Amino acid sequence: MLFFNGLHPSIFNISPAVCDFVGKWTPWLTLLSITTIQLLLVIRVHVICNSKSTTIFIGLTFIASIISFIVLAIWITKGMTAGSGGADFPGCVFKGSGYTWAAWIPPVIFEMVIVSLTVWKLVQYRQTSMLYVVTRDSLVYFSVMFSSLLGNLLLNRFSEGYYSAILVLPSSVIACIAVARMTMNVRQFADPEEFSLDEFDVTTVDPFASRSFWAAWSQTRP
Repeated sequence: MLFFNGLHPSIFNISPAVCDFVGKWTPWLTLLSITTIQLLLVIRVHVICNSKSTTIFIGLTFIASIISFIVLAIWITKGMTAGSGGADFPGCVFKGSGYTWAAWIPPVIFEMVIVSLTVWKLVQYRQTSMLYVVTRDSLVYFSVMFSSLLGNLLLNRFSEGYYSAILVLPSSVIACIAVARMTMNVRQFADPEEFSLDEFDVTTVDPFASRSFWAAWSQTRP
């Protein structure tokens, strides 16, 4: 997706057929990106909350968000026209129905729910080193992602032309970096010398939360 969305805006004299292809397929690459990211968020919130009811609620919210995005993308794509920027303007020029901003509403609502749940758990885990790190990093990521999605919504609603889509690519980059960073931060708990089992009750930790944690825990058992 990063390659696709970063390549065509830098090419001059793109044919109208290519621009039409870009206009029709960009929403589905965005959907693939959002779906992958939000699945990771569902798993991470499941780990943080360790509650079946919360996981079901988040799962249903995720499904509703994706279905809403698909319906809106189909509606918006049907009314979209695309043309080449020519020799003076790189990439393609798109003209939609005027309601493209509505497609950003479902992911923004989903991220808002995620941020709210994470803040709630962050307060509960402030005395627990491992879960606090997981929850803290999640809050930072969720907040940044929420801000970028909200920015996309506002720009699509109140801006026109090139500026309305200026945050689409940065949002994807933020997601790639943040998810990798969160994973690396959890790896510090793979060393049994870096944490104490007395700091938290392992019976309340979901086994899916960290394979490295359980590997280290098994090494410290008598």
